[in-house]
Amino acid sequence: MIHRLISQLFLLLAVLSVSACANDVQGDLPNQKAVQTTKIDTFATPSLPAPAALDATPMQSFPDWLANFKAEAKAKGIKESTLSAATPYLTINETVLKLDQQQPEFTQTFWTYLDKRLSEIRIQAGKLQIFRYQSLLAQIQTDYGLPPEILVSFWGLETNYGTYLGNFSTLEALTTLAYNPRRSSFFRKELLAALNIIDRGNIDAKDMVGSWAGAIGQMQFMPTVYLKHALDADHDNKADLWHSTTDALTSAAAYLKQAGWQPNQPWLQEVSLPNNFDYALADGKTDVPLKQIKALGIQPAGGASWQNNDDSSVILLLPAGHEGPAFIAWSNFKVIKRWNNSNNYAIAVGLMAQRLATDYRLSIKAPKDNKPWPKTFILQLQNTLTALGYDTGGSDGWFGNRSMQALRNFQRDNGLPADGYPNNETLKKLDLSL
Repeated sequence: MIHRLISQLFLLLAVLSVSACANDVQGDLPNQKAVQTTKIDTFATPSLPAPAALDATPMQSFPDWLANFKAEAKAKGIKESTLSAATPYLTINETVLKLDQQQPEFTQTFWTYLDKRLSEIRIQAGKLQIFRYQSLLAQIQTDYGLPPEILVSFWGLETNYGTYLGNFSTLEALTTLAYNPRRSSFFRKELLAALNIIDRGNIDAKDMVGSWAGAIGQMQFMPTVYLKHALDADHDNKADLWHSTTDALTSAAAYLKQAGWQPNQPWLQEVSLPNNFDYALADGKTDVPLKQIKALGIQPAGGASWQNNDDSSVILLLPAGHEGPAFIAWSNFKVIKRWNNSNNYAIAVGLMAQRLATDYRLSIKAPKDNKPWPKTFILQLQNTLTALGYDTGGSDGWFGNRSMQALRNFQRDNGLPADGYPNNETLKKLDLSL
């Protein structure tokens, strides 16, 4: 009886989650991959690179480009029958190009990003999934060291627990992005990998659907990652990351273990900073011994205990500037970022896992006037900083590490808290408004 009740409750939550996720994907494009800058020599990353400079290859007409690509695919062993089945989907989708310009990791504030992902409906659905798959998750933890709450957080953020896998033809999306000169080399490899997956008989061309960026399956692996890390954990002679939750969760755990996940180690903890703290230390990059963190007067938020008392190194993060929450993060946080190299994404995974395990809630609430950053605002901010002599790496409308460091340098030179965040006081000094 209790299992039937839980199943019915989960179905209700799933329906609501699908609706929320579908709206989120089509609107602000959640769960898409950001730039991967940490090199991992032994294996690929699920991550999709962030907006970058144009590849050097000049544009061809699409028919010429497609003929060249098909010739390359044949030379690399893709069967003629596979290419024939795939050809109707090797086309351009203009919607994909538009969505490629709106990755939320670079245009949303910490608060708007978090609010869309840590909804109460998603948290409750995640708790039900942990209960529903407790035997599988326990076995995965034994084999790979991944806590259930971490793995389920990835699953929930990527596809709402497998209920929304995307509705774009993977071949069409990858063809569009491979032909576009901005990141053609990356996506050409992904398109070849997608054809390889079809060539192996894992899925038909017409059934290969996923995100606008070509990510596939319940954990949204890019095709090259699928080829390297997809596992047949349920032993049905097929690594099916679309329909088999066992295959999907086990493959994700195996990937994260190889990426360096440390079992029984923390990943993220909210902290309180002392008065007159030098916010420039919270750059999210510099490793600091935990004993030095304590010596600076930093304490766990809300009177909690330290999650780890050894002399491990941590980084200090201020995702919403000095007016928002502060975090320390251990090496496992960096592993999360190897999945998606966005601090906002990694913090969302970490906080969601804490909510699932202990119902932990941040000590600081989102401001009432919180709103996303329009791309026009980011461009204006970059142009202004550049004109003042602060190097943002160019005005591209993406608020990344270079822009943040430029803003931090401006703040430091003008006696402002050097947190790299465009708060009201900083914008006033720049004569800008949001």
